[in-house]
Amino acid sequence: MTNPTVVPSGAILNELRELGDRKLFSVYLDLSVGSNGMRSHEVFLKKKESQFLELIGDDATRRARFQTVMRGVRTWLDERYNGSSPGAALFVSDEGEILKAVHVPAHVESLFAFQAGPVVAPLARMVEDYDHHCIVVVDNTRARILSVYLDKVEGEESYADETIPPRTHGGGWSQARFQRHRAGHVQHFHTELAEHLRRFVKRHGSGDILLLGTDEATAELQRELPPALRERVRFIGPASADEPAAALLGRIRTLMDQEQTREDEAVLERLERRVREDYLAVGGVRATLQELQSGKVETLVIGRKLPRAGKQCARCAFVLANGEAACPYCGGELGPVDLYEKMVELAESHDAKVEFLEGDAEAELLRRMNGAGAFLKFQ
Repeated sequence: MTNPTVVPSGAILNELRELGDRKLFSVYLDLSVGSNGMRSHEVFLKKKESQFLELIGDDATRRARFQTVMRGVRTWLDERYNGSSPGAALFVSDEGEILKAVHVPAHVESLFAFQAGPVVAPLARMVEDYDHHCIVVVDNTRARILSVYLDKVEGEESYADETIPPRTHGGGWSQARFQRHRAGHVQHFHTELAEHLRRFVKRHGSGDILLLGTDEATAELQRELPPALRERVRFIGPASADEPAAALLGRIRTLMDQEQTREDEAVLERLERRVREDYLAVGGVRATLQELQSGKVETLVIGRKLPRAGKQCARCAFVLANGEAACPYCGGELGPVDLYEKMVELAESHDAKVEFLEGDAEAELLRRMNGAGAFLKFQ
């Protein structure tokens, strides 16, 4: 299997799911640089290597295979890691073949797991939580358009009309004619910019538009946008067309964090109301698990702090919350699983959306519903 290094996307999640239930290592590494100027991932890898070798014991064949896995991980870091991404996710076969490598352009918690099937929840969370943003910075003669994903500029284009005459401050009929002439040029510029923006959004798959610039220019551009683009405008604010990309990212980072907090609170409020009214919603890990495996879930609502200890039947593959001694459906033997990972996996396999709550909303979800709930497609 080829293993090109990629960034998180829905297509990558699909490719990982196609690996099925084969036994493999899922290795997530925090590659960010600490305050001492060093990366701490090697300390993490050495710790995990020691733990796994202790579990393997004196089995020479298994020890050799595991050490091949570790060499493969370190070789990828030395030769394939781009040096700038703050995280990476590697999916490695038991024989040491790197099946898929993902550069993660956002912070990720280190994890080293060996299980049936890949651990996809951390990547799924990024794909669900991060939209492709389009930033437009505009005045009446020029514009910059940026595609932003996972806090990184993926593409940037400039657009300008050098034929627009500068403002003058004279008076009389000649000045009025000049201003009408200039206004026609400005309108033509924004009409062409709107078409340029339409093609850019389509090409980059932008989910929303953040419109920055002078009050006059942003208002004019909005009037020229087709309805489909106008509906995607999420924020309008001031900015200079010369503002550096890093400053623009800092500006929208704060905006997006605030918007995410509001959205999480709204999701939790709607879920609690629907559960209380018994209308196409359930709350709690056990009830959510049941509906996930029945294919009834439209949107899974989950937090990372839910109780993770679960069981899965070796015979029928049904997933249960902890506490069962044997599968209540077929009597099969139960093995331990990570409920958070399994619930996200079940949602993805049934094409259900996943809402990952954070902060105060996540804490409230844990307090009220043990960390999970779901909106249902049907009862």
